[in-house]
Amino acid sequence: METPKLKKIISQYLDGKTSAEDSKLIEKWLDNLAGDNPAIHPNLDLAKIKARQKFLNQIEQDSISRTEKKKNNWAWKIAAGLIPFLMLSMAWLYFNQEESWIETSTTFGEFKEFYLPDSSRILLKPNSTIKYLSSFDKNRLVELEGNAFFDVRKNPKSPFLVHSGALEIKVLGTSFDILSFHDSDESKVTVATGLVAVSEGKRQLALLRTSDQLTYNRQTQSFITATSSSFEDLQYKQLVFEDASPKQIAEILSNYYPIEIKCDLDKNIKISATLNSKLAYEAIITALNELLKNHQSTIVKTGENSYRIQ
Repeated sequence: METPKLKKIISQYLDGKTSAEDSKLIEKWLDNLAGDNPAIHPNLDLAKIKARQKFLNQIEQDSISRTEKKKNNWAWKIAAGLIPFLMLSMAWLYFNQEESWIETSTTFGEFKEFYLPDSSRILLKPNSTIKYLSSFDKNRLVELEGNAFFDVRKNPKSPFLVHSGALEIKVLGTSFDILSFHDSDESKVTVATGLVAVSEGKRQLALLRTSDQLTYNRQTQSFITATSSSFEDLQYKQLVFEDASPKQIAEILSNYYPIEIKCDLDKNIKISATLNSKLAYEAIITALNELLKNHQSTIVKTGENSYRIQ
């Protein structure tokens, strides 16, 4: 009998699925296993039983091995089928994970210094809010409302972007100051070191270098550039006025301190001063009044925490 056919019949015999005729053939064949050499086995019946049992045990072991191997093969096939699905799932989770934002704010008169995920240093100035991605693995993106000084860690492969009002500021590694309060008509970008690109939407406004300052008017969407003489002072916790008009002075003081200052002046007045931020706002107003006297102007108190430049 051919081996494959014999193995098939034996498997069926072990499972109790053989016909009566096939079962007799198997029984006879097993009896013959011990009958080839009767001299060795005086007790032929006992030898037949032992031979049969030995063979059946071997067949049973082979059957179990085949079953386990078959199970293992199925397990590997299932695993192999799941691998592409798992890889696609992991890729989808990686590229579609929701990016979380971190928000930091300051109150009136408060300065807050901290570091972003890429180790860039931020000095957030009074009454300002900054938002940034919790991870800079994909983008170094920041949003600012108010006033802040940035000392950006250099990374040529990942530009650093700041959105503030209508402006976008793009750098690789540099330091600069942004002054952009929502209730002010003007935004300023002043470069302390390096190179900064300033854009409005798709329109590039200017490429600024050290000591360059751009002033953008939100109402007219126009801008001017000039050279700053106080660019080095912007990195410290100070109150910096540079060629500031009375209106700009009123806006800065109203945002830095819990006071309201209105301006009725329409004079071409420019005031420059760097003042200690630890001073009380009353002392700041007194110092500015000394400068305004040279232009026949003054800051007067009109009520509790309210003033007017006239």
